[in-house]
Amino acid sequence: MTQGKKITLVSGMAIFLFLIGGLVFGKEQLIERPFGLWTKSGNNIYNTNSGNVGIGITNPDHRLVVSGDDLIAGFYSTAQNARIVLNPTREDGNGTIIMGSEGGSFVISVSEDGIQKDALTINPQSGLTINNTITARELIVTQEGWPDFVFEEGYPLEPLNDLKAYIEEQGHLPNIPSAKEIESEGISVGAMQSKLLQKIEELTLYLIDQHEELSSQEQASAQLKSENEALRQRVLALELGKK
Repeated sequence: MTQGKKITLVSGMAIFLFLIGGLVFGKEQLIERPFGLWTKSGNNIYNTNSGNVGIGITNPDHRLVVSGDDLIAGFYSTAQNARIVLNPTREDGNGTIIMGSEGGSFVISVSEDGIQKDALTINPQSGLTINNTITARELIVTQEGWPDFVFEEGYPLEPLNDLKAYIEEQGHLPNIPSAKEIESEGISVGAMQSKLLQKIEELTLYLIDQHEELSSQEQASAQLKSENEALRQRVLALELGKK
């Protein structure tokens, strides 16, 4: 055994650290570590070895492999396409999650039927891209230009005859994208909500106009009925006078 400086720590047992020669002895167990493998600088410990590091595994095939129910609190790499692989033990081979950089984007992919599929991508160009369904309790979208202007006086409400002609020709409402446009370009949730609300508000104005027109017609009809009844009474009076 290589001799070295002995430091005694009291915490229920004595632990002997033999610094020179890289031997660590404690709790009746001798662990030999190659000299110079780990370097301490301040509060940091680092390893410049070209091999791999395994925790809970004897044959690591990547830089750092953790096996078991351990938590990796932080990960940093200077590699352009650094990745973290979470590989649960499953007979079907599914469920492997890979997180890391890829072509300037941060990508999270999940294996399904033996194929690794991108589930989430973050990049400066398109922001957040999710290649699946989003399930949430609530979604808040900030939006400018809410269509309250529809209720301002003088808003040019399109005549129903013109609207009918447009729908017959185009197959969709004005200022609403067609099915082909949605299939090829998708939709902006905020902008579409604004457009749909605009159409609802326009529909409300149409209904108000229709209600006012019906009310006017009902009043005119009631007036006509009243006049007809008065005329009928006069005719009856004249007929009785002749008798």
